[in-house]
Amino acid sequence: MTDETEQRDSDGTILDSLELLKAKKVTLLQEMRTKNASWKRDLEKIENAITALEDVMTTKGSPSSASGKRKRKGKKNSISSKIRDFAIAELTASDRPLDRSEILEKIVDAGIVIQTRDPAKFLSRVLWRTKELINDGSGYWLASRPRK
Repeated sequence: MTDETEQRDSDGTILDSLELLKAKKVTLLQEMRTKNASWKRDLEKIENAITALEDVMTTKGSPSSASGKRKRKGKKNSISSKIRDFAIAELTASDRPLDRSEILEKIVDAGIVIQTRDPAKFLSRVLWRTKELINDGSGYWLASRPRK
């Protein structure tokens, strides 16, 4: 091979490498935009859940209703309290009602352990007794947030 041929081959390899790098850059930029959009949606859901939980905490701190009935104070760290707060946060982040099995799956995925013989039944009782939630037939939903 001549020096001129070697130079062309070398330039061709460099051009190929340059094109590959440019293509990879475009791909990475697209992935970055997609992930940023996904992270932004996740962050909005978390912010909505935080707001809802803060609203719940404000509601819990308000005086009892005019009926004169004493409010039952639950233990802050009880499993029922954890489930209730978790369900409210998940429903706040959701755009649709969630049924019992979906909520139970999310609870298990989050590492919350329900140590009863029938976790689904226990969950149902907690959700049913939670004043901030309603069951509209298609699943549990926030009483304070009307369906669209």
